Amino acid sequence: MNYPESAIIAGLITAINAKITGRSVYTIPPKDSAYPYILISQTDMQEIGSKAGFIYRFEPLIQVIHKDLKSLTSLLSDMNLIHNIIKNGSDISVTGYTVIEMSLINTNRTTELYDSFRLDIGLIRVLIDIK
Repeated sequence: MNYPESAIIAGLITAINAKITGRSVYTIPPKDSAYPYILISQTDMQEIGSKAGFIYRFEPLIQVIHKDLKSLTSLLSDMNLIHNIIKNGSDISVTGYTVIEMSLINTNRTTELYDSFRLDIGLIRVLIDIK
């Protein structure tokens, strides 16, 4: 079995960095991360097909995390730029593989309240098929 998760994540990070400036992209954010940042997490993978020719289906969750927003404008702008990457699947390159489909599964927003601050989080679940 091949496990191309690191190639998928590297391709996503490169595509996001090319479209969104001033945001760090992490898979594990440091404790002292500056806001806003983008987190790629919960990468679900399935192998579809026979041993002669698997298609690898990934469904990563892309989280756009802002702190103490007064307006949703910057969060929604970041989410829109990521949606544009998804709509134009040619923006992502996965070393050693061919991207055969990239589509939006769903999108949502949530807020996490803490004692001294609030996080506004955009959630984007994307489907990426590679071979």
